[in-house]
Amino acid sequence: MRRTYADVDRPMRVDERLLKLLRWLRRLGTVAVVVLMALMIRWYDFEKLADEQWEALRGKVRRGAFLVFGVVDEDTVLGAGSIVEARVTVPPKLARSMGRREGAILSEVRAVPGSMLTFKPAPGGMMELQVDGELTGARFDPAWQEDVAEGLKLREGPLPDGCYLLINPAVDAEAVDSRKVGLVTRDALLRKASHL
Repeated sequence: MRRTYADVDRPMRVDERLLKLLRWLRRLGTVAVVVLMALMIRWYDFEKLADEQWEALRGKVRRGAFLVFGVVDEDTVLGAGSIVEARVTVPPKLARSMGRREGAILSEVRAVPGSMLTFKPAPGGMMELQVDGELTGARFDPAWQEDVAEGLKLREGPLPDGCYLLINPAVDAEAVDSRKVGLVTRDALLRKASHL
């Protein structure tokens, strides 16, 4: 029996090979995106910023933003401007008005270990915080530091190793941050946030 020209295997044309390659790459890309999303969901927490949290971070994060949280560990890089969640102990005076002795705060790192902290007198017996000679706009009453643990009180001079100054970006007097709870140790930092 004689073979006809139609029965002979012909090599694929260039456009057919290109289309086949593109289909394969599209499938591979879809699998890669799914795997990446699964890893991100496994390693990070995604939370919508509540209105009361947004008030605390006004000017730093837009209203309704989604925050992506990663656990703070020894490899986490923290610098001025990092948004962190920290577990803090509330001094007894403040605890009475807040109705709790400890809790988590979402705030901004304003000074890291070694940063120079100084105070500038402000009206009404308040003091304005300066970090490395720059005004922060954050004022505090020195009496707020009376019940803070001795090693965590705000003092002029370099911040001790392992301690961070957390200041609410809204910088209002009602904010619960280092002005009321003192310096925050690295082991009290729970999560670092970035936003979408």
